[in-house]
Amino acid sequence: MNKTAAVLGLVAGIFGLIAAVITLVFGGAASAFGAKGASTVVYLGWGGVFFSFATIVFGALAFSKPRVAGWGLTVCAILGAALGGTLVAICMLLALVAGVLAFMSSPARPKNTLVVSEGAGTVSGKLGIKTWQRVALWSVGGLAGLLVLLLAASQSSKSGSETEVSQTQTQAENSPLAALAAAPTSDLKPTGQLAELFQLGTKSTAVQRENAEKSIQGKVVVWQLRVYEVKREDDGYVVTTTDSISSLLDGEPVVATSISLTPRNAAERVVIEAFKTGDNIRFKGYIKDVSLRRIRIKPAMLWPQKQAAPVAAQNSSENPQGSPVQPDHKTLKNRYILECTVGVKQNAIRLGGMAEGDAEELAKATCMQSGIKFGECVVRDGATYEACSRLSNVSAE
Repeated sequence: MNKTAAVLGLVAGIFGLIAAVITLVFGGAASAFGAKGASTVVYLGWGGVFFSFATIVFGALAFSKPRVAGWGLTVCAILGAALGGTLVAICMLLALVAGVLAFMSSPARPKNTLVVSEGAGTVSGKLGIKTWQRVALWSVGGLAGLLVLLLAASQSSKSGSETEVSQTQTQAENSPLAALAAAPTSDLKPTGQLAELFQLGTKSTAVQRENAEKSIQGKVVVWQLRVYEVKREDDGYVVTTTDSISSLLDGEPVVATSISLTPRNAAERVVIEAFKTGDNIRFKGYIKDVSLRRIRIKPAMLWPQKQAAPVAAQNSSENPQGSPVQPDHKTLKNRYILECTVGVKQNAIRLGGMAEGDAEELAKATCMQSGIKFGECVVRDGATYEACSRLSNVSAE
């Protein structure tokens, strides 16, 4: 039986050593990626290596000294299961069996001679391990095996719980919106040279636009543009903005964009669905690429408006009674041009069958001319916005 114990001990030690090396490899990889608890896995791997080597030594010792090997294999099995990791703990169960077998195969202490007198004859015999000793040995082995299983199950549950928490934290940290919110913003503007490159009718070449696209890909921008259309896309929205409307209002070209917005809560979803053509939208997002001269921004999120406390304070001082501030002539004219451009363009496309680019050019020229008439009406006559708007109204026909 001592040969069986020795073989089992050697097998348990060899497989335990392999399991310990695997634990070390996974722990080293997790440590390289900065995973939480990686150092603990590395320590368990080294513990498994130590006790696996010790199991091999005691397994070999079982041939000559089974009792010593039995004690050594049992101790290595218990400590290796507790300090070597889950994989090593499975192998240490075999080492525990080897330790029990080594105990059972060890020779008894100086054998006693049993002499029984029966009349004229004498019966002699030898006593080996008593029955109660065998029962006690098997009981101790069973309890030790149960302890090993409990330790392995507890360690596996703890490792699974830590992994789940680590995965949850990693998902939260690696969330695209969380990373986007923390990302530094570039100083790239939607106006100026960038807008001129992608504007319809520009003199820039395809090569220049391709080089510009490569240079801006991946940049994080915070822009404020005017909404043209809002559409649903999966669980988010795609908001398109137009360049011609902004050009009319601000006097300089502005890039057209397609923004893939992801609402972070129900309140943002309500805000996005309430957008109308011509409303301002302020967002933060990554520049993905350019499609049909329209810059695609994905992912993106709504970004808070800049504080306007000084303006509010100024308005309050100018209106101590709290009366509403009337918009100036320029603001009214810009509003009229915006609404005129949207209406003329839509009518030109829907009723006149014009292409989008031609409709934009028509709307730009027409509404700029009627905007002059509207401004004169407001300044000269002091009429209301509605009255001057009806007077200056144009169509695409």
